[in-house]
Order: sequence, then structure tokens, then C-alpha cells
Amino acid sequence: MSTVKVDNQLVNGPEDLIRILERPSGNPDAEWGPEVELFLVAEDSLRPISGDAHIAFVKGVRRILKQDAFADIDISAEPPPHMLEFKMNPMRLDQSGAAFRTMADFQGELAMLAKDQGIKILPIGVINHISDEDLIAYTTPAYDEDPEWGQRASLMMQAFKRHAWREAVPYPVKHACVQMNTSHSGPSDMLEDTLLKYTLLPFAVTMCESALPFRYGEQKPYYNHMGMKDRYLLEYKALVSGLPFEAEDGYDYLLYLAERAYYETNMIFYCNEDGQTYTIIGEDEKAPTFSELPRELQTMKNLVNAYNLWWNSVKHPIHPMADGSAATHNEGRDKDSGPSTIVDTFILEAIPANDYECREAVMAVLRDAGYRLDEPRILKMQIKQDLDFLMQERHHFIRRGKRIADIPMADTTYGALGASLYDALKPYVAKYMGEEYLETFERKCKGETNAQWLFDNCRTHDEALQVMRDFNCAAYGEVYTNFAQLEDKGYLMAPRKDTKHKPEPK
Repeated sequence: MSTVKVDNQLVNGPEDLIRILERPSGNPDAEWGPEVELFLVAEDSLRPISGDAHIAFVKGVRRILKQDAFADIDISAEPPPHMLEFKMNPMRLDQSGAAFRTMADFQGELAMLAKDQGIKILPIGVINHISDEDLIAYTTPAYDEDPEWGQRASLMMQAFKRHAWREAVPYPVKHACVQMNTSHSGPSDMLEDTLLKYTLLPFAVTMCESALPFRYGEQKPYYNHMGMKDRYLLEYKALVSGLPFEAEDGYDYLLYLAERAYYETNMIFYCNEDGQTYTIIGEDEKAPTFSELPRELQTMKNLVNAYNLWWNSVKHPIHPMADGSAATHNEGRDKDSGPSTIVDTFILEAIPANDYECREAVMAVLRDAGYRLDEPRILKMQIKQDLDFLMQERHHFIRRGKRIADIPMADTTYGALGASLYDALKPYVAKYMGEEYLETFERKCKGETNAQWLFDNCRTHDEALQVMRDFNCAAYGEVYTNFAQLEDKGYLMAPRKDTKHKPEPK
């Protein structure tokens, strides 16, 4: 579900964008599609790759993609060269089992290619063992065989560095996430699903957190949510948008989205009149809004550029339809890449988005937990309170010996809410995926997350780095499990533990 290249025609007002946003995206053959970001580092130093190493790896990945088994997978450029993103064509809910197997096989091939080139794919979603200054220096290179590769990503990074969004630069180079794209049937469905995704956000990001509990240059553990920290500091530009909580209905929400893109978004770069080249606003220049651009630049392409410049945790990217028109889908973001995250986000986001009976069951659990789903303005405050705790208080909470299962959420805790969500979702997981994933999902719902394993097993920064060096990337060929299960299978080694009787990876 990639962003469509819209025509470069002139637009007359926000209503031109609304006409795209209001089109239903749902159809029985395109209910969900994942996008997965992965970190690439040198196997010996765990430092990010760049330059020739990056180019050689991308070329190797393209050779893998020529295999018939991976016909539904493609890769795309991300701003940093130490990141690779792959995405899968949209599919139905009942195709999930085969899709997860294909993605695991593909990542297994990537891991073998990486090993041959002295590269390791990190099993975590945040590079926090490298300084921000080192990471920010990276931009995605283009090269002769594919001159378009990385062009827009590089332009975006240059614009961020030069202008008012320079505070956003650390996020795309430090954080790799899984994004789950889901269809909707029109404005009302789009809004209801958006509110549900936001309500589940504090739970989902905690379930999927996968980051070393140590920051660069610090020897003591840091227990705040590393994968969210930089986005949290971006405030209104990222995480929870106020727009869906203020809208009276679905069409009102679309109007808010279109007017924000048209009148309120500062365009730090924009497409020139030819529709191909870009202008990047200088550091000392005022970035115009779309409505302030010269008339000849008020094109649909630039309006979509403005629309896409917000990084909220639930977005609505524009995608092509079979009849040549364009529509939107819902995209849930901010879940750290790591073992089992694709499956977790499919369960929490894709199934409720498309199975309305499941959605009602999940909403009933959330209401019982105290979330005011029928009063959006109060609901927004509850979600903010949950996120504030994760960003500001969890550090002290975990240091005092509490577990992730004990983290407060609304009127309950992560573990209690997770147990109820598991019970509600279990029949739908079995329906669409079979029962082989239920054990992992149950364990993570109850608090046995990857972050908890890292907290429990990494006492020093050096130990944490050693865990990454020892990680056997053959584990990517597994159908997704969490860190505790990977340790049981011999792919992950906890420091200071007896490993003489560890089983060989299967």
C-alpha cells in the first residue's frame, strides 16, 4: 500500500483533497499490508553501514527479490543508509499465515546475505548505542544503476536539517518500526478505526518495544520507552493528533485533515512546476504553507506533499485504486521492529479494522478498562496520560522493581488489560491465523515482552551490546517469536547464564 504518484494538476481548494480522502479503500482482496524497517550494522562493531556497503547490500536484496517466492514483496528507500524497508502487497485477513511465512523466509534470506557481507540485521527497533551526532550525519545515497533510489528521502533529510523540523532529524535515523496498513469503508469507518488505533497505542507500543535499556554514553540502564522518546518530544507533529478527537463525524475529520494540509503545514520542501524537481527552503527562509505558494505551484502533488508532512501515529496515506483513481488507507505506526511485531500489529490493528465483530469485542474490553470511547475529548486526555506515564514515570517505576505487566493504563494495568484483550482476540486469531501464534501473543499480552527480557538480562551496557553481537540472525527464518522463546531455541544468549545445554538452532 505505497503512496500513489498523483498528477501535477492545479487545485482550487481543500475540497480537491477531500475528494480523494473520502473514497473507500476497503475491498476483500486488500484488507491489510505491512511495512517493516530493519537496521543494518557492521557485524563486528555494531556501527551503522553506509556508502559502498549499503549499495552492495541493496543490490543483493534486489537479486533476492527476483525469486518467484517474493513476488509480493518490494523494498523502498528510507532516509538513513543503515535502514532497509520492505513492504508486502495488500492481502486479505485469511492470507496472513502464508504471508507471515513468506516474510520470515525473506528475512532469513536477508540475514544470510548480510552475514556474507559482514553485516548484521539488528533484532531491535532503536539504535541507542550510537550518538545522535553520528547517526544524523547519514543520508541515503543514490547510485548510477538506480538514480531515483533515496532521492526524496535525501531531500527530506536536507530539509529537516535546514529548517524548523531539524528537531525531527534524530527520529528516522534512530528508530525502525513496523507499520500496519489497513483498509476502511469510508469516512465514518476511517474515523472509528483511527480512534481505536489511538486508544490501543500505549498498549501496543509497550507490547512491541524492542530497544536496549542503555543510551549512548551512559552506563546505567534507562527504562523509559526508547522507541517513542524522540517522537514524544516532537509534540503535535507526531504521536497523537487532536483532529480525530475534535471531529463531529467522519466528513468533519476529512475537512480538518484537508484544511491542515492546505492552510497550516509549513512546506520545508516542495515540487517545482515541472512536477519532477524540488526546491528545499533555506534555513533562514520562511517555509510557506501550501496556500502561500505561487499559484503555479499549487498542485495536487504539493498538496499531497503537505498532507504527508505530519508524523502522527495514525496516518492516512494515499494509494492508487484499480480504476486509476486514488483513495486513502489507515496506517498504524510507532511499533518497534523486532521479533513477532508484524504478527502483534496484525492482531491488534488489521483484524479489528476489517472484522467488525472483533472490533466491537475489543472496544468492549477497552470500555471495561475505563477508556471513554464515546467521549473523544476525554479519551484523548486518557491516552495522553498513558503516554505521559510511559515517557516520564516508567523509568522510576521499573527501577523500583515493578514489571511491565504492572504499568498503569486507564483504570487498570498493562497485564490485566492484556489478559482481557487476549481473551477477546483469541477466537479471531485462531480464525485467521490458526493457533500456532497464540502462545507468543498471550505471553506478550501478559507482560513477557522483548523489553522485559532485555531489562531482566542486560545488567551493563557491554552486556547489552554482547547480546546483539551473539544474536543468531538465522532466527529471522523463524515464524515470529519473542526474545524469551528465541533464547529457549538457542538463537539468543543471555549474559551470565549457563549456556552449555542450550539447544542448537533448529
